[in-house]
Amino acid sequence: MTANNCLYNPSNTNIRYDAINNPLLSNWVFQWNYEKTTCNGSIPNSLNSTTGAIVRANSSSSTLYIVGSNFALLELSESPIAAGYDVYFSGWDATGATPQGGTSIHHPNGAPKKIAVENAQLTASTSNPITGGTSSQLTHWEVPDWDGGALEGSSQGAPLFDNATGRVVGQFSGGFAECNTSTNQDNGLPDYFGQFAWSWLNNGATDS
Repeated sequence: MTANNCLYNPSNTNIRYDAINNPLLSNWVFQWNYEKTTCNGSIPNSLNSTTGAIVRANSSSSTLYIVGSNFALLELSESPIAAGYDVYFSGWDATGATPQGGTSIHHPNGAPKKIAVENAQLTASTSNPITGGTSSQLTHWEVPDWDGGALEGSSQGAPLFDNATGRVVGQFSGGFAECNTSTNQDNGLPDYFGQFAWSWLNNGATDS
């Protein structure tokens, strides 16, 4: 699972991947366990990776960045489980029940794995954080103000886990939070995650 706006080539915006028209991600490389053993530790010299995927479902590609909940679902060509990379499948929840708090595991600005936590109840939102517009549909979960950490650029597609169940309920679309590295606190501005429940049946796409 990732964000729909990740399915384009930043060096050539004419290349746009889509479940219907251009699904093969033959040259994409997926890195696993990209993390430090301690907060100030070093990154491992060798990184685990697999290559290739197929786009199985995604938001309508009528715009470059975001439509609906800004999601894409990929099927990997190579299994990180079979490769012995010590990874775990995430459970998910498409009921649309309001999370009483949320946690996101992400890679801000391409950094090693980070964790952001919100303990307060999330809010269903119509906000479109990329374009600044809104719709009549509640397509996103709004995180009002992270209690620890924050998501930043290059975090799009990161999962949002419901604190109560541990299941994925959204994927990061964008927002305005930034982390102060000296205090590990954000700037008090919201972030937005596309609702997994909305992604499940909507977004105006023709793939099932």
